[in-house]
Amino acid sequence: MKRLFARRSAPAIPVPEYDVRGADNELRWVTTLSEAVRETSDPAAEAELIRLRHEVWQIGEYPQPPQPWPETPAAEAGGSGIPTIRPGELNAQVLSDAINRRSCLLVRGLMSKRDADELVAGTDRALEASQRRAAGETGPALDSWFLPFVPEGGKDEYSRARKWTTETGTVYAADSPRNFSRMVDICNSMGILDLLTEYFGVRPVMSVPKAAFKRVPAVDAPVGWHQDIQAYGAKTRALNMWVALSPCGKDARGLSLLPFNPGGQVEDLPPAPPLLSISDETIDRLVAEGTPAVAPVFDKGDVLFFDTLLPHTTQQGDGFSKARYALECWFFAPTTVDEIWLPLQV
Repeated sequence: MKRLFARRSAPAIPVPEYDVRGADNELRWVTTLSEAVRETSDPAAEAELIRLRHEVWQIGEYPQPPQPWPETPAAEAGGSGIPTIRPGELNAQVLSDAINRRSCLLVRGLMSKRDADELVAGTDRALEASQRRAAGETGPALDSWFLPFVPEGGKDEYSRARKWTTETGTVYAADSPRNFSRMVDICNSMGILDLLTEYFGVRPVMSVPKAAFKRVPAVDAPVGWHQDIQAYGAKTRALNMWVALSPCGKDARGLSLLPFNPGGQVEDLPPAPPLLSISDETIDRLVAEGTPAVAPVFDKGDVLFFDTLLPHTTQQGDGFSKARYALECWFFAPTTVDEIWLPLQV
C-alpha cells in the first residue's frame, strides 16, 4: 500500500499500514482515512480520499456474493401500490421481500429533515461552484463544493456528460468532496451500509456517475419510461437509494412508477447507455394487465429503494411550481459492477 500511495505529495493524509486484501481490511483502511480527513476538513484531502476509494476498489479482493441472489421473477404477476414502511420496520429481509415482489420499497422519514436540509444547501453550493468554475474561477473554497473527479493517471471519461448534467441541475456526488463526505456519514448514521451489506451478502460500492444530487426544475422536461437494467446489464447486482430531499409529487415533480417485479426487461431493447425509453404501447399493456402507474407524494426525508427492473420515469405534466431536490445513489455488489461506472469503496 505504501508503494501505491507514495507518489502523492499532497495533501498530507495519514496513511495507516494495512495489507489491503479482503473486504474487512479494505473497510478498516478507508474508515481510518475518512476519520483523519473529517478532522482536517481539508478540501484537497477530501478530494484525495475519493480517488483513494476508487483505487482501493481496483486493488481490493472481494468475496463473491452468495448464490442464489434475489433475481427471481415476482411472486405476484402484477399488483398495485408501493410497499411502504416506517424506519423501525426496515431490515434486509423486508427489503429483499419487497424488491422480489414489487421491485421497490418506500421508507417514510428514513432520512432526518435536518440531514435533508443540509444536503439541499450543499446541492445549491455545488451547482453554484460548478458555474463559477466554468466561468474561470479557482481556489480551495470552490474545490470543497465542486471539483470534477478524475481517476489517478486516467482521463476524464465523464467530462461531456458532466457539462450537461450540471447545466440541468445534477451534480455527481464524487464531484463535490464536502457533500460526498457528508453523504457517506449520513448513510452510516441511517444504517444504510450495514443494511445493504446484509442485502447483497457483501459490502457494496458506490459509483461516480450513479450517485448524484439533483435539483429538478418545475418546467416540463420529457423523460421516457425506462428500466436501469438497460444500462447495467442483467448480471449486475444493483439497488438504488432515491431520497426526496424536498417534498415532491404535488407542487414539485416526483417519480412515476409501475410497482411490480417483471423478472426481466419489459421490452426488447438493445443494451446501450444512455437509457432507451420503453414505448408507450408497452406501458399501456402493463397497465392493462393490472399494474397501474402510481406517482406517490414524497415528504422530505422519504427514501425509495428500487432495483434495475422497476419501470419508472420523472413525473410528467403541467401544474408544478417548485423545484425538486433529491439524492440518487446506486449501490453495487463490487464483483459485478462494470469498471465504466468508476466504483468507489465505501
